[in-house]
Amino acid sequence: IGTGVGQSVINSCKLSYLPIKTFGFGNNTLAYGLFDCDYFIQTLDVNDDRYIDQLIKLCKNHFIDLIIPGADDEILIFSKNITKFHNANIKVIVAEYELIKFCQDKYKMTEELNKIAPIFVKSFSKETFIKSYNERKINFPVIAKPRFGSGSRDVQIINNLAEIEELNDTFVIQEIALPHN
Repeated sequence: IGTGVGQSVINSCKLSYLPIKTFGFGNNTLAYGLFDCDYFIQTLDVNDDRYIDQLIKLCKNHFIDLIIPGADDEILIFSKNITKFHNANIKVIVAEYELIKFCQDKYKMTEELNKIAPIFVKSFSKETFIKSYNERKINFPVIAKPRFGSGSRDVQIINNLAEIEELNDTFVIQEIALPHN
């Protein structure tokens, strides 16, 4: 409930006029989305080893039979533990673990999917960017972001080679996507 996606899920549930009750799970007692839920239940942090077991127990205690994750950090953990949810008769709307891992790797996803249809922005490692820049195949400015990041955290606008050199190897460098005329 503390993300834009979580808020959208709650809004969609409310707008559906289905006879459902919404439970907002989270560890931030000031999360925007919790005020639109019928109930708020405070949980451990999603990265706590006890989180999934706690969540399943809370769902059983409150007769919750469907979970719709609303944050990037949740979907990978939920998918990885999908059998635990199924064994507890709790449905989770989430893709398969391998697909989520693939989609969260910006570099790998771009490389593989551009082979099928070149519609993604060009992505580079630090090394391949410098090579392409020296060959005049790419120009500044570019964007650097964590290869496995989400939510626009740690995104940087890069304007020169000195800034590229300062990046560590966990960053992917991408051209800036400009709209076509």
